[in-house]
Amino acid sequence: MVYQHGIIWDRALELSQNYIGEAMTTKPAAGEIIPKGAVTQSLQRLKDADIRTAIATTDNRSATEAMIGTLGLAPFFADIRCGDDAGPVKPDTAVLENIAMGFKLTVADLIMVGDTVSDLAMARKAGAALCVGVTGGAGSVAQLQPHADVLIEDIGQIRPA
Repeated sequence: MVYQHGIIWDRALELSQNYIGEAMTTKPAAGEIIPKGAVTQSLQRLKDADIRTAIATTDNRSATEAMIGTLGLAPFFADIRCGDDAGPVKPDTAVLENIAMGFKLTVADLIMVGDTVSDLAMARKAGAALCVGVTGGAGSVAQLQPHADVLIEDIGQIRPA
């Protein structure tokens, strides 16, 4: 946006990194991390049923690991893909393809749970078995509905079959 206002590219990049970069990479304070629903219980049920889970986020790794650590969720995730990792990032379908490959599955074996249209569109484009939209997050019900097979209010509603 700075570049669009006539500032040369290198200077625009420098300004963005100086003024926005810190805010985008700062780890959240523990009080800012508030789980939505029965996250731990839901993830434990999945783990007990031998269902592997992964995180694919555009957030940076330090913030993601801080959140996972604060909530005590690290034991539940077999794979974590962050926005500042090397390789593809959301919404590139290669993210889901790589997660599936790591699990020795195909994308058609995966269930994608997300709170944005881009999460669900990525999953649909990649060929995921099911696209679950979580309401109350970044996307509204009206935005998520056309892209989701199922809408839920929080991941506490996810239960193994």
